[in-house]
Amino acid sequence: MIDFAYSLKNDVRRAFGEISSKAEKLDFKPNLAIVYVTEGLQKDAKVFKFDFNTLCVPVEGFITPKGVWTRGCLCMFADMDYTLNVFKGSTDEVVEQLRNVEKGKFNLLVYPLFYVESYRSSVGKYLRLKLTSDLEKASEIYEGMVYPMNILLRPFRDESREVVSLNIFPIKFGFGKPQILLNGEKVGRGVVHLSFDRDFESRYTDFLPERGRGLEETKEILKKEFQFIEEVEVEKSNLVIGKINGERINGESVREYLRKHRVRMRESLEKDMKGEEFFGATPYGLLFFSRETGGAAGLGLMDYDLKFYPSLFDLTLFDNRAVFFGERLSKGLSNVAAEIEKTKFDFVLFDQNLMLMFEDRIVSLFRGQNTSGIITSFPSYTGNLERRIMSEVEKKIVLNTSLSTVFINF
Repeated sequence: MIDFAYSLKNDVRRAFGEISSKAEKLDFKPNLAIVYVTEGLQKDAKVFKFDFNTLCVPVEGFITPKGVWTRGCLCMFADMDYTLNVFKGSTDEVVEQLRNVEKGKFNLLVYPLFYVESYRSSVGKYLRLKLTSDLEKASEIYEGMVYPMNILLRPFRDESREVVSLNIFPIKFGFGKPQILLNGEKVGRGVVHLSFDRDFESRYTDFLPERGRGLEETKEILKKEFQFIEEVEVEKSNLVIGKINGERINGESVREYLRKHRVRMRESLEKDMKGEEFFGATPYGLLFFSRETGGAAGLGLMDYDLKFYPSLFDLTLFDNRAVFFGERLSKGLSNVAAEIEKTKFDFVLFDQNLMLMFEDRIVSLFRGQNTSGIITSFPSYTGNLERRIMSEVEKKIVLNTSLSTVFINF
């Protein structure tokens, strides 16, 4: 059984007290709680700890039948058969553990997509990135900070198991954030795996048309959806971008390229991370096109002074030609509204970038929908795909860093 409770209190003890009192009135005895906490409660989220497994996940907001909220917390209580594991280590080590673990009919992954524990731990990595001129070396350094979205889905795809992945990348974060907690203890850089021995009906969408039969056809389709600025050649390796238009004499770093286009957003990465002011959202990015499927995924760009720019997904299967674009939806909210209105769902993992673009209209859109959900960072998915989804960038693997949304029926 599954039920929800929420609190709009921004004091962590009062919020926990409120959802605890609601838990006592449930018609069943829960054995699992997943608490989705907004920014005001995240610092002291260790308070959220029941006498059964309690997973605490940072989110930007949550949805209830009464409205959309960016303060307080939403708690999902469940009584069902499940297993819970936490895997740590390098990407290769975590993937090996995921390959060996027993998987359920439905699986959930929760992990920080990009994570640096402290300023001290960042200094050596930052110096190594400045000193190296080798793309492969830079990619290896970023592997200690990023768990690539597509790579973590492959063990489930290869066994035809369904998994929804919560890749936590908050709008604002810093050293030691985002912080996921299990039973009041920090997970840090690790991957939480929840395995359920029952089927949940889930569906991924990116609110975009179906992809083309090849790269050029896909580009033509997306030209009608986004603001295409320029097609570029990208020097890249697994997890890094080096030069843009690097085959030219004046090949540029990401910052140099953005500044050339008069895009100026941030100055000091170190200062922003220390002050927990790193802003994890941007209206500009690169659209990469998969040579395997003809699909596409965007990577947001910030103008920090980095010789090598990190990717949040492995770029190996993507073409070297990408499109610099502005995330301005040509049809506004109409496609999003139409899909939400026609879809029946109990729970939604809703893209935080859409909330930034259309805040008041999103609130109105969910008003009156008798459902629950969270506003979060670009969930990814592998499982049944009913159509040629634009964001299917590997066979049966869908991901994007914007628009990604998952509907779930319990």
